[in-house]
Amino acid sequence: MLVLSIVFLCIGLTAAKWPANTCGERPLHAGKVVNGVVAKEGDWPWMCSMLFNGRHICGATLVHQKWVVTAAHCVTDKTASKYVLECGLHHRTNKESWTRSFKVLRVLGHAQYSSSNYRNDIAVMELETSAYIPGKTEWDDYVMPACVPPTGSDYAGKTSYATGWGTLSSGASTLPLPLYQVDLRIWSKTECQAYATMAHPTTQVCAGGPNKDTCQGDSGGPLTVFDDAKNKWQLIGATSWGYGCGQGGVYTQIEYYRSWIESTCGITLIN
Repeated sequence: MLVLSIVFLCIGLTAAKWPANTCGERPLHAGKVVNGVVAKEGDWPWMCSMLFNGRHICGATLVHQKWVVTAAHCVTDKTASKYVLECGLHHRTNKESWTRSFKVLRVLGHAQYSSSNYRNDIAVMELETSAYIPGKTEWDDYVMPACVPPTGSDYAGKTSYATGWGTLSSGASTLPLPLYQVDLRIWSKTECQAYATMAHPTTQVCAGGPNKDTCQGDSGGPLTVFDDAKNKWQLIGATSWGYGCGQGGVYTQIEYYRSWIESTCGITLIN
């Protein structure tokens, strides 16, 4: 994160519960989407719903007090005033008291994004106001960023989790109201290429399981994995594309774009 200093409360110099340099924690639940299950409230504090003209269209992931990461194909219209991000949300139509709504100041997509093969399918959105607890420089239990792993990280074979409000089957027209989650095995580069020859081995990663996948409406949302060594949840992918739903999916590999995110946003990410 940009802010690295630890914040102290005024009384007794007690350390803040979740200081500014915190990421990848799940305070309330420590450590369809197709064939998924309903997530618990507060389970994925970096998850945001992206509204376009008041309607959910994609997911996004909080990675900094002022920035979220999403897929470039979700934000072909760069008019910031048309977007609202709802972070900490669980139920789309019955918002919980802890849900935070943010207007968007800027929408910045990757200059080399290709809609024909989804290369460089990544974008960032700047929030108008900080996602810290209002009036403080710390996080609450329901809104907190995911960590972004360093370049060169390899999570092949590990279990990851995708989250979103996407349809529960291919071709369905109705989006679920609560947030769903699904566990997906991260595929090797060889498996990914066998599934999707169009997938780029350096900038994209594949994940899936038997009848488990993301689907329409999940695009841009997070694929996260728990890093045992760091004891943190790492954002390894943003939902990008696939062949239908339930067969596995291709995700933008976030660690490859770490330096792009930092230079574009003018921030320093933590992991």
